[in-house]
Amino acid sequence: MAQIDLKNRYFLKCFAFLLIFSAFLMFFKVESAFALNTCDTGWQVNGGTARTVDCSGVCKKVTNQSGYPSTFVPTKTSSEWLEFRIHYPTSHISLPACCECSSGDCCDGCNYRSSSYVCNTWTQYNYQCTGTACGNDAQSQSRTNTQKCTGSSASCTGSITYGTYSSWSTIDDCSLTTEKCTTDNSTYASCYSDASCSVPTTYTLTV
Repeated sequence: MAQIDLKNRYFLKCFAFLLIFSAFLMFFKVESAFALNTCDTGWQVNGGTARTVDCSGVCKKVTNQSGYPSTFVPTKTSSEWLEFRIHYPTSHISLPACCECSSGDCCDGCNYRSSSYVCNTWTQYNYQCTGTACGNDAQSQSRTNTQKCTGSSASCTGSITYGTYSSWSTIDDCSLTTEKCTTDNSTYASCYSDASCSVPTTYTLTV
């Protein structure tokens, strides 16, 4: 009976030891996880994740593709961080800048807008007179044009799409007896007073 009690006590001691040891390992892992991911300790980037690493005045978004093992990024010194940026494993790690831009028509404050984003819209006009005689009217037509981003620049320098011109419409109705129309065809068309329009027409009566 004493031998059975001894075995039980031995089993309980072993079990208690295993519990304490397991708790210690869990605590160590948690502490290690929290200790990493600073500039002083370096960064652990697991597969399928990305971390913003801003150390020694250089900021990069370290991205590890899914399905690849964790990658350690040393950043304690500027030379370690530089060495990693030069020799990082390009097969599964990418190092884009933290932000591609900060301002501009094609910048959202950090990244370039896509090539489908319309960054500029303006209306273009044409002008004409319906003729050169007194009473001919001033007309205009318009179209709306758009320009898109390139997707690789903060400036609005992408493709331009020109709209279709509208029908001509009268913008100034010239008086038959006092006005004519003038235009440069690109910036204006308007009526102006012309004394020749008020000269009465004379008729010759033949008997």
